Amino acid sequence: MNLLNELASLGVSDLHTALYATAGIIVLLALRMVKVSLDNATLRSRMNGRANRIRVLRRIGR
Repeated sequence: MNLLNELASLGVSDLHTALYATAGIIVLLALRMVKVSLDNATLRSRMNGRANRIRVLRRIGR
């Protein structure tokens, strides 16, 4: 609730507005974390795909 007090001191007078602002910040942080994890997953799958392709080409003998 310390964040709400700081928002109120910044000029957010209504408690509901402060709650909505806090919820919005939390949602934005969660979305950023999800995006980062998705980026890492696509990178990992791409690297795995490249490694598998190299392995298959070696097995063929190219």
